[in-house]
Amino acid sequence: IEAESRRAGFLSVLQRVVWMLVTVSCWFYTLFLFDALGDGKGFDGAYWVLIVMPMMPLVLYVMHRVMLVVRELQHRNKETLVENTIQETSHNVLHIQTDPSREVELTKLEER
Repeated sequence: IEAESRRAGFLSVLQRVVWMLVTVSCWFYTLFLFDALGDGKGFDGAYWVLIVMPMMPLVLYVMHRVMLVVRELQHRNKETLVENTIQETSHNVLHIQTDPSREVELTKLEER
């Protein structure tokens, strides 16, 4: 149990480190992209890199969070569907067991 507990803490730290690396990488790469594109297109053709690239980690993070929420909703819907199916099946079985004419019909089928 102790080993699993250590690993759980490690994964949360690892996720934060990955997001920090993505953020710093995008910011760092922005300067090189702006320089290269600016040489070819000029400032007017390259300024968008200074806006888009630094915001890329934010966009990725929002998409990641949306996917987690969607996945959680799908998981809850599956659980609800399974619970409803189990309740319906239990209801049908109980209904058959409480209906004496059904029991007779089932007994007659088994005898044949």
